[in-house]
Amino acid sequence: MTAYKGYLIDLDGTIFRGDEVIPGAVEFIYKLIEKQLPYVFITNNSSYTADLLIDKLTKMNIPAKKENILTSSIATAKYLKQSKEQVKCFMIGEIGLKQALKDENIVMTNQHVTHVVMGIDRQITYDKLAMATDFVRKGATLISTNKDLAIPSETGFKPGNGALTSVVSLSSGKEPLFIGKPAKNMIQIGLNMLNCKAREVLLIGDNYFTDIAGGIKSGVDTAFILTGIGQRRDIKSTMQPTYVLNDLSDYHLK
Repeated sequence: MTAYKGYLIDLDGTIFRGDEVIPGAVEFIYKLIEKQLPYVFITNNSSYTADLLIDKLTKMNIPAKKENILTSSIATAKYLKQSKEQVKCFMIGEIGLKQALKDENIVMTNQHVTHVVMGIDRQITYDKLAMATDFVRKGATLISTNKDLAIPSETGFKPGNGALTSVVSLSSGKEPLFIGKPAKNMIQIGLNMLNCKAREVLLIGDNYFTDIAGGIKSGVDTAFILTGIGQRRDIKSTMQPTYVLNDLSDYHLK
C-alpha cells in the first residue's frame, strides 16, 4: 500500500455506527498519531457542530480537535468566506450550519439576501421553503451543504438535505451549488486542512456514491470500506476505488 502523507476519513459507517464505534477504528487512528500522519474526519452530516463531533469521538476514545473536523456545514461556511462577494445569507438548517456560519462571520439575515444556504432542517416549514424560493427567484445564489436525498434513521430512511434543496431548486428554476461529497469543493477544503496535494492523500469511506466517487473526481486515492451502507456490487467498472477493505484493520500503514 502507498505511503500517504494525509488521510480524509468519513465518519458514519466508517468510524462509528450511531453511538457505537466500529471495530478497528480506534486502533487505526492511534496508528496515524503514532506515525505523525495528519487526518481530517469528513462528513456530509450538516447538523453536527465541530464541538459535538469532538465530544462524540472523545467518548469513543478517538482523539479529535477542531483541526480534525470537516462537516459539510463547515465546508460551506469556508467556501462562502473565500468568496470575493459580500455574503448575506438566508439560512435553512440546524445548529451545525448556524454555528459554522457564525464561526466564519457570515451574515445571516432575511434582508438584501445574496445567498440561500441550505442544510438538513428537521423543523422545516412551508414558509421557510417559500422564503428561500423567493430569494433565489430574485437573484440569490442557492448553495446546499450536500445532495444526500435520504438519510438513515432507526425507523428507516428519511428525507435528506438533497430532497429539501430540490424543492427550492425546482420551484425557483435555479440549480444549487452543492459543497459536500461527492462535490470537489469539500474535498479540496479537506486537502487544504491537511496541507497536502491530492496525490498524497487517501480518502476512506463506506459510501461509494459520495466518498469514493468524490475522491476519484478529485484525483484522490480511495479506500472503499464495507462496514457501512456500501456493498461490493456498488462498484462501477469505470470508477474503481484504489482499495476495498472489509474494515480498517485490513489497511496496513507504511
